[in-house]
Parts: sequence; C-alpha cells; structure tokens
Amino acid sequence: MSNHETTKVLRWTGILGITATAVFLAKTFIPMPSFPHLLLCMAFGPLVIAGSPGMARFLTLRGPSMLADAAARFAVIAGAFHLSMVCVQSTTLIIMRQRIAEAEPSARAAIRQILDGTFTVQLGLCFCWDLLIGVSTLLFCSILWRRGPLAAMLAISGALVAIIFLAMKLSTYPIPPAEAGLFDLGPGLGAWYLLFSIYILCNAKQPSKALAELAPDRSPA
Repeated sequence: MSNHETTKVLRWTGILGITATAVFLAKTFIPMPSFPHLLLCMAFGPLVIAGSPGMARFLTLRGPSMLADAAARFAVIAGAFHLSMVCVQSTTLIIMRQRIAEAEPSARAAIRQILDGTFTVQLGLCFCWDLLIGVSTLLFCSILWRRGPLAAMLAISGALVAIIFLAMKLSTYPIPPAEAGLFDLGPGLGAWYLLFSIYILCNAKQPSKALAELAPDRSPA
C-alpha cells in the first residue's frame, strides 16, 4: 500500500472513530425522540466494525502484529454484538408494548411479566459487547504504549480505564454496574477512543513519518 493510500485509510479511520464516539455520547447523554435515538443506536455498531481494522492498520505500519489484528477482530465482533443487542432490545420493546396496549386490562400484568423475562436476553448481549470491547482496548493499548511518550500516556490511560471497566462489569454480572449501585464507565471508554481516533487522524498526513515515530521497534508484537 502506497503512502497516499495509507494516508486515506488512516484519515477515514480517524473520522470513523470520531463519528462513532460522537454517536455513542449523543445517544447516551442527549435527550431525543425515540426514532432518532434508535437510529443512532443502530448506527454505532456498524461504525465500530468499519473503523476497527484501520486502527490495527495504524499500529502495524512497520510490520504485522498478532495483538493488533486480534484487537481489531475483537472490536469487530463487539460491534456486531452491540447491533444485535439494540435490535433485540428495540424489537422486544416495540412489539410487547403494542401487545400490552391492545390487551385486556386483566391480561396486561401477565404480558409485562413476559416482557421482564424476555428483556433479560439483551443483558447477555450487552455483556458480550462490554467484554469484547474492553479486551480489544487492552490489546490496542498493549501495542500503542511502545510508540513514543505521547502514545505511551494514551495507552496507559486507556488500559486503566479498560481494566476498571471490565472489573466493574465482571463484579456485577449479569446486572449492569449502573443498576447494581455503581456507575457506567462506558462513556469513559468512549472518550478514550475519541482521543485515540484524533491521535490517528493527526498522524495520518505523513504515514512515512508515522512509521519512524510510532513504530521504532522492529520486534513483532
């Protein structure tokens, strides 16, 4: 791949990462009607899938890395789980709420109990997303920390956030931390990917320079 082609890939990777983070933060914190919110939720997973291979490409400018490739694959699968979670959650809510509204008053309580039972399925899909994106972050950081002082600071901060994120998710499983008396660190992980995406975008203009500065070591990871 030529320098020009590599630059284009890295630029699109940075743009996709920034867009995915913006979508994640918007759907999490900005009140909006249900349909636009659902569209943002559905868009997030595919954006993660589209941007992850480019992040691995950025970390393998000088040579292949099994850890970087594994990180990208974990992130791609995580994005698929997120889309599955959103589709299962939204389909269940839309259909069951419609049936509750159309049911006789005496039957609504029973349908709500069915909804409570089926709704637990999305908790399992959500955990798969959380686990895989947390592991992917750790793997990305395990390569990034070798690429210079600024990259090392970014990698250490990302690893700390990912470790705490995973520890909280595992300690309260299958209940999400926010529902178990803790808090959701997902936005913190999203903020780290925003910084990582900006970092990639800033280094996309001169991939030959990035080869020298970001990958000084020739040893495979």
